[in-house]
Amino acid sequence: MAEVLTEFVQTDFALQTCEYCNVAPTDYGQVWGMFESVKPVDSRLVIKLKSGLEQRSEKLLHKLARHLRERMPEISSIQYQKGTITQTVMVSGGAR
Repeated sequence: MAEVLTEFVQTDFALQTCEYCNVAPTDYGQVWGMFESVKPVDSRLVIKLKSGLEQRSEKLLHKLARHLRERMPEISSIQYQKGTITQTVMVSGGAR
């Protein structure tokens, strides 16, 4: 999973998003620079974004879902936690 997330945070999209959201340049391309936490739970991925990236969360989550669909089809959904709110983005049908 670390390898797949590293691939994602190093994509042009992720780097442009970090730049747009004024993320520190030293955090670009680093999993910890984009995510506050990432936890696999069953076939779900529970994530919290760094606060600076929350303004672009919807687009970022959908791009992440597409990346996971291609690289980790066993992940069925992403649960994004922002404060007391949890948003679910479907990735795939889960493990077969």
